[in-house]
Amino acid sequence: MSYPKISIIIPVFNVEDYLADCLESIRKQSFDNIEIICINDGSTDKSMEILTMAAAVDRRIRIINKPNGGASSARNVGIKAARGDYIMFVDSDDSISSDACERILSAFYQSKAKIVVFGAVTNPRNGGDEWLEKAISPRNAVYDELHPDIIFKEASLPFIWKTAFSNSFLMDNDLSFDQSIQLGEDLVFLLSAYPQADRIVFISDKLYRYRVEREGSIMASFKRSDLDRLYRHIIIVEKVLAIWKNANWFNTDPAVIVDFIIQFLFESISLQCLDVQSNLLLDLRILFEKYFDGIDPVGSKDVNIITRLFYKQVLRTPLDGAGKPIQTWMVRLWYRLNRRLGEGITLNSLIFAPFRISMRAIQKRAASHKNDLNITTNDQADDYPTFALHCLTREFENRNSDGTLHNVRIELA
Repeated sequence: MSYPKISIIIPVFNVEDYLADCLESIRKQSFDNIEIICINDGSTDKSMEILTMAAAVDRRIRIINKPNGGASSARNVGIKAARGDYIMFVDSDDSISSDACERILSAFYQSKAKIVVFGAVTNPRNGGDEWLEKAISPRNAVYDELHPDIIFKEASLPFIWKTAFSNSFLMDNDLSFDQSIQLGEDLVFLLSAYPQADRIVFISDKLYRYRVEREGSIMASFKRSDLDRLYRHIIIVEKVLAIWKNANWFNTDPAVIVDFIIQFLFESISLQCLDVQSNLLLDLRILFEKYFDGIDPVGSKDVNIITRLFYKQVLRTPLDGAGKPIQTWMVRLWYRLNRRLGEGITLNSLIFAPFRISMRAIQKRAASHKNDLNITTNDQADDYPTFALHCLTREFENRNSDGTLHNVRIELA
């Protein structure tokens, strides 16, 4: 039996409006030695009907049925079922470029990497903010060991769908998604995987089309509850600290870990009222004292100033919760400078700040002018989910005129 080279894992839950478009983009790959693993996670709409039609016309599609358990449990089922040498993930309301698999496989072959990170575009075009555009626009880079730049300078986080893995790497390191968290499971998975990979490759190719937001998605629901999301982010921080502590990765550079936490949480916490701030800071103090016991992660003079200020503020939080607010103009100014410069602030970096900001403004204007001249290709066009479903239905009817579902085998998780 010949096995596919790439396994594409798609969690499916109530996405009847977008699923056909997603499947069409994958079925039309220029590299066709793939398997398409669709995990129906208890859908109650017509998603299962669409999957059945697609499997009837394409032998590469595997359907696995399971009770609803969330994206993490569905992806874990997909990982266990995957037979390909490499694994990638696609959300069922998104799509990929026609040459995505070919270019990702080429990156693996040329670099012998364990992880390949690639780029994405938003759907609709220009639908994201500056942070999102940066997060989905990696540069070409190779890392042969765990380095702080992987987390802080590269576009490595927080989306799993722009990351492909060697199947053997996932199996050897027993990597799976944490099913106890709804928001941030991608981030926890990636921060568990990167330190264990002896080679990580970033390619600038934009191979994924990310639907920025749809009604009913998990991200849409949490955007309406910033405080709930913030508390869930602290849960993510604890998960990451536990993973890194157990694996002895704190010895690499503890300041990097604190820096990640500050950048992840600082602005959201500083915008809360005093009572909420005090409770959040107290939670962080307990975490810091638990995981950094006997370690001074901000002792070096090269540590980011924001990291040092925030860490000291957390440790000064009284155990009775009666803390002082961190939203002073000085700390907020340092934070915004840090975000503006895109790097940790030290005194040396501030000297060159005006030059860097000017250069970035020039580059941004040049990029904007270049984009104005670009001609939109088919892969970049606005999506057409209704048309894709119509085409799939016609193809299914033409191949199954007798009403028999050929080649369809539904597995159980």
